[in-house]
This record gives sequence, structure tokens and C-alpha cells, in this order.
Amino acid sequence: MLIIASLVMSVSLVSGNPALDELNQQGDALFAKLNLASDEAIIGGNPIGLTLARADDKEGAWQYYWHRYERNQWKPMESPLDSTLLPEEILLEVDVDGDTVDLINSTMEAQAKLLNTDPEAEESEVFIPSAILDTTGEITDIRIRLKYQDREFTPYTITLNDTGQLTRTEAGEP
Repeated sequence: MLIIASLVMSVSLVSGNPALDELNQQGDALFAKLNLASDEAIIGGNPIGLTLARADDKEGAWQYYWHRYERNQWKPMESPLDSTLLPEEILLEVDVDGDTVDLINSTMEAQAKLLNTDPEAEESEVFIPSAILDTTGEITDIRIRLKYQDREFTPYTITLNDTGQLTRTEAGEP
């Protein structure tokens, strides 16, 4: 792990573009956590959920957080799969099953549902993550793009297909 961190730091020092380096580092971190979460779902025998949301309100920074499905409820996970707050300059865009998701409105509803932990709640009131990594290795077909606000970089793109194959394309100069 230390070797990877050193390699990422040395690459960022060489590139000469701190904004692009930050975008790629954040994308690499999410990509690594998706790999870990996929393995955790298979080994642990419980589905893992990923939720992408605004941190505080519609104007705030983005964050992503993880949940494990246990005893018929989605429960927040701890380190290393705990909540991650992205820098305010980094934006998220998501396609699920080929359709672009309105993250601002859908995640506010999801966050409200997350607070409801009543097992007697009606199905419409129950929290459901943006993407679910199943114990069989299957996942919601999802494409996540990390973009740097007010910069013309190509986005860092992570793609997870419905069979659990995970790929990435690093951000770069246009």
C-alpha cells in the first residue's frame, strides 16, 4: 500500500498540473475502494452498497459512502470503506443501467431514507444505495465520472458492468 502511495505521489510531482493530479488521485482512491468493496461482498457474504451524494446541501461538495446489507438493513461501514468527502472542485456524474442519474435530487431523497432505520418502514421509505455489489460478484451496471469544476480535462471514468468487471480511464488534458 505504501509503495502505491509513493508511486502516485511521484507521478503527481512529475505531471506539473496539481488539479489534474488531484482528480486522478481521487479517482484512483474510489477505484481501489470499489475493488475492495467487491471483494468484501464476495468474501463476507453480504451485499455492499455505494451511495454518491452532496455532502451538506445542493451547493456542497460531493461524498461517497458505503453500506453493508445485514439483518434486512443497510448499515454504514467503517474504515477503509467509510465516508469519503471529495474536494469541492471535483464533481460527480453517474449513469446507471445506461441512464444518467440526477444525483442532486435522487441523493437528497436517499439521504432522507438513510436516516430511517425502522425495520417496520414501508418499502418506499427504505434506503437503497446508488449501486449494489452482490455476493456473487454481480453489480448494478454503472459509470461514474469525476470531473474538475471549471477545467477542460477529460473526466476520470470508472465503469462497472453488470458482471462485476471494473475498468477505469484516467483524466487527462483535452
